[in-house]
Amino acid sequence: MAVHETNDAGLPNYVCRHTQVIVKFTGEDCPVCKELSPAYQELSEQERYRDIIFLRLDAEENPIACKEVKQNATPIMVTYRNGTLVSHKLATQKQDIVTMLEKLLE
Repeated sequence: MAVHETNDAGLPNYVCRHTQVIVKFTGEDCPVCKELSPAYQELSEQERYRDIIFLRLDAEENPIACKEVKQNATPIMVTYRNGTLVSHKLATQKQDIVTMLEKLLE
């Protein structure tokens, strides 16, 4: 599966229409965001996570979504299950993302 770009208007649609969603809040000047991009893409393509929708959202351009998840740094990873925010965490390495994905699958 691919990583989908979204924004303030599109995020609620994804969250309401899909059972499991993970969102990577990124920033243009965030070096960690850039470093994690290949790992995030790779995870989105793994069979184990095929039922999870992977999204990317520019934190600087989407203040409504950022306020909802109390985003204050990037990259913040946020998971939703059945339209409800499950967790949010500052991610600095691939394992942080994997841990969130595994909890989402429970």
